Amino acid sequence: MISIPTPNVSAEAQAAFKKNHAKIIELTVANLLAEPGQFDHFGDQAESTLTAGLEFTSSSLETCMLINDASLLIEQLRWAKDRLPHDGISMNRMTESLKVYCDVINKMLPAPFATKIVGLIKNMISAQIEMMKT
Repeated sequence: MISIPTPNVSAEAQAAFKKNHAKIIELTVANLLAEPGQFDHFGDQAESTLTAGLEFTSSSLETCMLINDASLLIEQLRWAKDRLPHDGISMNRMTESLKVYCDVINKMLPAPFATKIVGLIKNMISAQIEMMKT
């Protein structure tokens, strides 16, 4: 059974993430759109599509950190595995996008806060990779 360890992210780290939520998404989207040809299939909807996806991911992460339970992320990954290919996003592309998201978080938040949150996302990526094998 695929699982993600309990997040155990401090209230201070959660507050920093929430405070910088919009800027983290904005910078992640800008970095993703700078990758030549990766999102051309979305046309003029690329920015809004990526922003919506990252809003959903960020909200899910915030919820999981707040309740100290990552099971919601497993459900999100199951949904993504079934749904995102229909939207032209492969699971490998999602993995790469999450890595960019981690890079932005590492740049935006103080190291002690970023480390715990990025660790949670990396656990999510590991679960996603395991899920892709099934």
